[in-house]
Amino acid sequence: MAVTLVLAVLLIYDNFVYIRPLVRSYPRKIGQVSTRRARELQRLASANRIIGSGQASVFALAISTPFMLRERVVELYEPGQRTLHRRVTVEVQLPKPLVKTYLRDGEPPRVGVSDQPTGPSAEGRPGPLAPPLRGEENLSLHFPLIIARKGELHDNFVVSDVEGTYLPVLSYPECLQFVASVLRMLLLKAYNSGNSRAALSPEVLEAENRALTRIIRRNLPESPVSHRPPVSQHRDDDDEDDDEEESKRRIEEELLRLDGKSGPDLLGMLVQPISDEQKKAVTRLLNSFPPHELLRKLEAPNKKALLLAAELVRKLSDNYVIVVRLPRPSDGRFVVHYEATVIPRLRLSRRGKWSPVGWLGGRMRILLGARPVQLAVSLANAGTGRSYHLKVQSPEGLYLRSQEFVDAEEYLKVKADKAPTLPYYRFRQRLGQSYAHFYARFLAEVPNVPMRPPPRIRFTFIEVPPGSLFRATVASSACFLLVLVVGNLMSHGHDPGTDAPAFLLAFPAVAATWLGFEAPSRRLLEPTLTARLALVGTTLISVAASALYMAFKATNDVDNGSGAPRWNDSVLPGGVSVLGVTNLWWGILVLISCVMSAYVFRLYVLRVREFMRLSSRRHLDGGAEEA
Repeated sequence: MAVTLVLAVLLIYDNFVYIRPLVRSYPRKIGQVSTRRARELQRLASANRIIGSGQASVFALAISTPFMLRERVVELYEPGQRTLHRRVTVEVQLPKPLVKTYLRDGEPPRVGVSDQPTGPSAEGRPGPLAPPLRGEENLSLHFPLIIARKGELHDNFVVSDVEGTYLPVLSYPECLQFVASVLRMLLLKAYNSGNSRAALSPEVLEAENRALTRIIRRNLPESPVSHRPPVSQHRDDDDEDDDEEESKRRIEEELLRLDGKSGPDLLGMLVQPISDEQKKAVTRLLNSFPPHELLRKLEAPNKKALLLAAELVRKLSDNYVIVVRLPRPSDGRFVVHYEATVIPRLRLSRRGKWSPVGWLGGRMRILLGARPVQLAVSLANAGTGRSYHLKVQSPEGLYLRSQEFVDAEEYLKVKADKAPTLPYYRFRQRLGQSYAHFYARFLAEVPNVPMRPPPRIRFTFIEVPPGSLFRATVASSACFLLVLVVGNLMSHGHDPGTDAPAFLLAFPAVAATWLGFEAPSRRLLEPTLTARLALVGTTLISVAASALYMAFKATNDVDNGSGAPRWNDSVLPGGVSVLGVTNLWWGILVLISCVMSAYVFRLYVLRVREFMRLSSRRHLDGGAEEA
């Protein structure tokens, strides 16, 4: 009872002192962006003289339908110690009509940097904006390289061109300013005006403001907002309370009267001179419409441009974009590389969340330093290009054993927008090499929905023989032979007359420790759990055998007349022996070491046969053959 109480107290103490600080280390008190920032972005967009119709169309299409612009996407993953190094190559071909349009946008600007306005920062605090777009940037192409969920970080992010030259990336305030200018240009195009100075109707400006408010909004958990007056504003005047109740009643009446109105009708009412109660009712109803739906329902001469603007707002409502600035290609074709560090999620159990065996196996891997041999790579980027290549390069000493497309049934039934056929994919059929290659084309874009993992490819890598499993086989076999020899000697009453067997029996423990944990390789994929457990078992059996020998030696040296117990008196019942060992204790050790060494040896032989078969079989992928 006392031991249980002490363990419970220690568990509670460790949870409060060590675990809870880790869980609560993420800062959660983050303020929301002020809505005044949307008005400021509108003002900056109205002063835009750099972004033309062609650049706006390229940018919006690259976000709404990246499949139409990206010809090829190649992803390469290289495992590190706890992370993956990700290198992505994006090959883009712009349609010829867009190339002609954005080349006409390359006229020198008529204003300089000093003419660009300033305003509050992205957080809504007064102060200068990020450096405005420079005049020479009208000769560059701004391309949205990554569309990521708000709040997602990209570690060690570097962008370069095909020659390895560093390419600049817009900061987040610059991206917001650029997106606002693109949205304004699309709306002007929708209403048949290519002049950024042209005026839009109040209804369209209100819809634009709501769209920008949603785009700049941070992805934070919503908290209930109280509309009650603060405690410090306590009022005792009954007439004011009656006025408040009357105002609420009028708002409810307006909500009932306006029920069923469309979004454009409500926008038209909002920009008209109406009472405060009517404005509150209209605003409340408008808040129920997503901003992109309001844009879709507007009427415009160029409906295609309006729908493109609505799709741009929909994509950027819950996501943010990383924009790269590169020299404007004359033929519309260019290649961009970017690199980043990915932290894979550690999956402790492969048997299910509530499996006791899986739970124990996952914890044992952490304790023994056995890294997982399976690697699952997300296909979230696969639907952004017409053709997609995924390559995984494992460290030296590992070979590819299996590859599997996980959660692919429903995904492969979805036809990509404007794709000629359903998706098609294939793996490099040959196994046994140190890398994997997956190819697909016409994959649909994966919806970026939280708590819904995208389809993924799961690769299994195994050590190339001999590896750690061979070392475990040698150590366990040596331990078994030593225990068997000493056990036979002690069972038949042969006293070696020296303490050398005790040191000899302890040698496999030293060897197992040295072979298994002498120098960590610092890589994500390490030896399997079986090899580590075999080395631990060898160590325990070796130490137990050495201790048992010393116990036998001590009791045999005691005078028989003293009545002290003798370990030699414990024999197996019925005259049974284990490989000639008749003593009970030595028989148990011999049996355990025999089973363990036989299992490890069998597993090692199977792995060798598997590697030989995978490496020597004929394949249909082509390539050279070793003579």
